[in-house]
Amino acid sequence: MENRVMKIVPADVSDFAKEVDSTLKLSSSGESVNLGQFGGSTVAAGQGMARKRMQPVSIQSCNIIFRAGGIEYDEWATALLLMARSAEFLRRKARDGQCYNHEQPCMTAREEEVGVYRDCLDSFQTLLNELKSKDINDPD
Repeated sequence: MENRVMKIVPADVSDFAKEVDSTLKLSSSGESVNLGQFGGSTVAAGQGMARKRMQPVSIQSCNIIFRAGGIEYDEWATALLLMARSAEFLRRKARDGQCYNHEQPCMTAREEEVGVYRDCLDSFQTLLNELKSKDINDPD
């Protein structure tokens, strides 16, 4: 089912994350990343992705428009970017068997890192399942 608002697919988000986010390379290589800078660049990248990839939705009779630059779209794009980037960090660590004590790829580290990567993806799916299970009229 095609999304009428977000004209991207998960691989597209991951590619965009790599394209605009210089901290992706630093973090996946084990270098220290300042969390404030990391978060700020993600929000800026999410805003850029929303402007580039999201279609506006207008309810003219109500004078409402959802568009890039609006908090809803910018947060949506930023959330996708964070999910894609988090998964990409963990996928790279698992692929590379990142270890500080043994020759890489370290099979001991890799085995555990693959489990962490899968846990990350499972947590995303669990959240989505929970959100989808809520009815629009459920109390807050």
